[in-house]
Amino acid sequence: MIRIGIVGLGDTIGIAKMHIKGYLCHQDKAVITALYDIIPGRAEKYKEKFGLTAKICGSYEEMLEEADAVSICTPNAVHISMAVEALKKGKHVLCEKPFGTNAEECQEAVNWAELSQRVCMFGLCYRGIPALCYMKELIDDDFLGTPYYLRSSLGGGRITNPDVRCEWRMQRGLSGPGALADFGSHTLDIADWLLRGLCGPIRMVQCMENCFIRSRLSVNGGGEKAVSNDDVAVFNARMESGMLCSFTTSRIGGEHTLEIYGSQGYLAFSEDNPFTVTACKFGENAKAGPKKELPVPEELYIDSETVPVKEPFAINFYYETGAFLSSIETGRPVPTDFGRGLYLQKLIDALHNSAEMGTALAIDFDR
Repeated sequence: MIRIGIVGLGDTIGIAKMHIKGYLCHQDKAVITALYDIIPGRAEKYKEKFGLTAKICGSYEEMLEEADAVSICTPNAVHISMAVEALKKGKHVLCEKPFGTNAEECQEAVNWAELSQRVCMFGLCYRGIPALCYMKELIDDDFLGTPYYLRSSLGGGRITNPDVRCEWRMQRGLSGPGALADFGSHTLDIADWLLRGLCGPIRMVQCMENCFIRSRLSVNGGGEKAVSNDDVAVFNARMESGMLCSFTTSRIGGEHTLEIYGSQGYLAFSEDNPFTVTACKFGENAKAGPKKELPVPEELYIDSETVPVKEPFAINFYYETGAFLSSIETGRPVPTDFGRGLYLQKLIDALHNSAEMGTALAIDFDR
């Protein structure tokens, strides 16, 4: 039985909650034995809410002593230091995205992952959305023909309310970029995952970003505090084949949608139904046929009785934590390792630099 420790139990977004739900679906493989948060009382709330028997720890070091593997759900600025500390103590690591605040700092964790020979997984839970898994299968089966362009949007509306206080996500020193990194980690990964086999890696990017709510009340009182990263980022990418991609990421309103057009057809996804893909085949003279709603085959997402099919977002973490635990048990590579996290961070850095410079930038890396 794999002992799990979870660090970072904040309750504004509560991503640790989703990790807990994921692990609880795999009770034949793992048990949550330790919880730690820098703010007293938070861990206790989670322990009570989920009926856990985990130890509430007084430090990260204590938590590591009680675990074989750790989920890091803390602010981005401490992801790398916490991952490295866990690896030095021989623990397996599942780290939330974004990997850090910039690519340079992330290299240390990649180096330690290689030295430690532990399982090191980067959290990209959107790969577990059944509709996107089915879309991947359809693309690999040549449904699209030659892919032409992709349009993607991802965001959330909680921060639209100007009364939300200036938390760590709004501070560049703790978060890095804002919506660009938070949501862009997912949208860039999904586009590359779906299309790299046909289109090659991303070779050029261009970005614009803006902060619309420029100051908010401080979390700890003391009046207004400046917001130092983006609320919205709009960016484009060109893949090696010439495939064009358009992305919008926003923390002040937005839904998750994805459309891909090719020479032979069209595929689309909306967060309103994570178990359906909208599809259209093109006939003679590239004339579009009727759009059809294709249910995701159950064999693509039901692999046990514990799959949380009634909670669309929870299923993402069922597969993420399941892949992490399976790799620990079997030694097989994880689908998204720390190298993947570093690659995405490099893309985010390039996009942020593009926004600051006001120009498109060539990409000369592909991992």
